[in-house]
Amino acid sequence: MVWAEVMELRNLKSAGSLRFIHHDQLIQAAVAGQGVALGISPLVRRHIGQGQLVAPFTQRFASPRAYYLITSPRAQGRQEVRDFVAWLLGAAQLDGETHGSQ
Repeated sequence: MVWAEVMELRNLKSAGSLRFIHHDQLIQAAVAGQGVALGISPLVRRHIGQGQLVAPFTQRFASPRAYYLITSPRAQGRQEVRDFVAWLLGAAQLDGETHGSQ
């Protein structure tokens, strides 16, 4: 468990585990009291703010994963596609500035 090692929780012993394919299922299980989950900050922020989840550690880690925006050359010629791309990039930048890049 890489996360536990980074957090220096080497003696952490799991009583069991559940596995989920989708992040939203993982978070709903944690909200329902099924256990502990590692969440993606922008996707759990609302649940933490509403008191449905707690973040027991203040330390955050940047993920090497990323999102990519891909358009075809043909689509790039359409104004509505350019408008959407500009909006999406602006929203992502604003979210990063408001909440940090983690």
